[in-house]
Amino acid sequence: VDDAETALAVLYLLPVMLVALELGLLGGLTAAALAVAFVILGAALGHPTLDALGVITRSVAVVATGVIGGRFSDRMRAAHAREQRLLDSGLALSEAAAGGDLVSAVATAAARTPGATTAVRGRTDCQLSGAPIMARGVRVGQITVMHRRALGTEDRSALELLAMQAGLAADNQRLLANEREAAALGAQLRQTRDELREHRSELGHLLGAQEDERRR
Repeated sequence: VDDAETALAVLYLLPVMLVALELGLLGGLTAAALAVAFVILGAALGHPTLDALGVITRSVAVVATGVIGGRFSDRMRAAHAREQRLLDSGLALSEAAAGGDLVSAVATAAARTPGATTAVRGRTDCQLSGAPIMARGVRVGQITVMHRRALGTEDRSALELLAMQAGLAADNQRLLANEREAAALGAQLRQTRDELREHRSELGHLLGAQEDERRR
């Protein structure tokens, strides 16, 4: 740009934004504080057009850039972490439904909720959040999480999605148990049928022997 002051302001804002996007809110505020320090240093060294108002406006713009970029970065990281937790919990619950401890898998996944804490005797400053576990319209359980602060909308939605995953895993476990029971019953029926055929054959041989004896 033709204006040197505008170019200098952009020179301050750009690295602050990049640091905030990379390191989050804390990194953005740190970079903004360094940029403000450079602005104040420039004014102290006698910058010809940088008066008190110029220092304030540049400082506000730099700090706002660091805060906005940092909060955006933190929200994106939190969203990615929620997606990763849901992916991991889905895989763990599917494995548990195939023959593991489903309750322990659900509890482990729920404990990864942001801010979740274990029960402490006599502690009353914690909050509870819950989500019902439904399978084919039937309530089969409940997820209850104790946490130190109120859950945000995104984290509460993630807890409800975890409950949905648990419901699907419970339904799959029930169907798998029914299939195994049906397979075991089928095997038992086949074994009983073979035994009946064997008994019938033995009975035929016995009747044949009795008939021979009667003819003799």
